[in-house]
Amino acid sequence: IEMYSGVDLGMKIRKLYPAITIIVITAYDSPIRIKSIMNNISPEGFIIKGDTLHGGLVSAIEQTLNNPPYYSSTVLGGLVDFANVNITLDKLDIQLLIQLDRGRTMGEIAEQLFLSRSAIVKRKQKLKLQLEIESGNDRDLINRAYELGFI
Repeated sequence: IEMYSGVDLGMKIRKLYPAITIIVITAYDSPIRIKSIMNNISPEGFIIKGDTLHGGLVSAIEQTLNNPPYYSSTVLGGLVDFANVNITLDKLDIQLLIQLDRGRTMGEIAEQLFLSRSAIVKRKQKLKLQLEIESGNDRDLINRAYELGFI
């Protein structure tokens, strides 16, 4: 399996070692990114870096190890905020965005994702609608996906 992000790594670790305690520490605070991490990894600890000022990281890790789960305040707020977001992307959508970001051609993307070119075009159109991209520019689509925390 090709890994594109820390989420992919976390999923692999969870699959290989289901009983291990996983603590995610990230700077990304997008509600969509938070929900994706929760759904895909189910970490015992989940901390946004900005929430751990003045030695709070050690305390957060101790709380996770002694009384899991531990979620920092931004994580908890992101989960609440996510309830108001009505965007759902599947793994192929995410992989398509990643391949576009890497500058891959339609042919390369179709080959990589085992989809036809027309399926790629349809997915891109769907993504532009879901992410509210007005122009036909792939760069705008990628930037919006980063902004929302999908990639």
